[in-house]
Amino acid sequence: MEWVPKPSDPSQLRYELKDFDGKLVIGPDGKPFSGQPDRVRLYPKHRVLFIFDNKFGRMAVTEAENNLQLASYAVMASDEFGDFDVDRVFVVITQPLAVPTLHGAEYDAGAIVAAKREILSILAGCRTTAAVREPSRDACHFCRAKATCRPAIKYALAVIEHKISEMPVEQLEALVPQMELA
Repeated sequence: MEWVPKPSDPSQLRYELKDFDGKLVIGPDGKPFSGQPDRVRLYPKHRVLFIFDNKFGRMAVTEAENNLQLASYAVMASDEFGDFDVDRVFVVITQPLAVPTLHGAEYDAGAIVAAKREILSILAGCRTTAAVREPSRDACHFCRAKATCRPAIKYALAVIEHKISEMPVEQLEALVPQMELA
């Protein structure tokens, strides 16, 4: 992790962080949850942090106000940079191929606490052995475990139980999400 320029230089109005890899430690087992936004900028005189995440896919993603990935970046960065007394964190999505405008959201201290509580609750629920796994194209799209997840594999392989050559087109369209996971 490297600041450009160094934060010790008081004449600078803005610092940019290279290679920020934020981490949240989840629960007593200490398992980390990490994230890496594309750009982090600190404006110490204004006590503001900006986090930018670039998306280059052609499909629009969840807007910044409801985007859990950006919320987790805001939480991680506020934890990491607490020494700077940051009052507000702005998160921004850029999607040049899908939506030619920026989408942003603002987090104050209360919003950071609420986002952290929500994220930790979701992660704790996912890590229990009783967690319900409901595979789908959207749920499994970015999941690193889909290749070894039994419910996802079962969902994807259920396609072969159908006699595709005998199915009407309307029914085939319903199988597309499963085929994409296969």
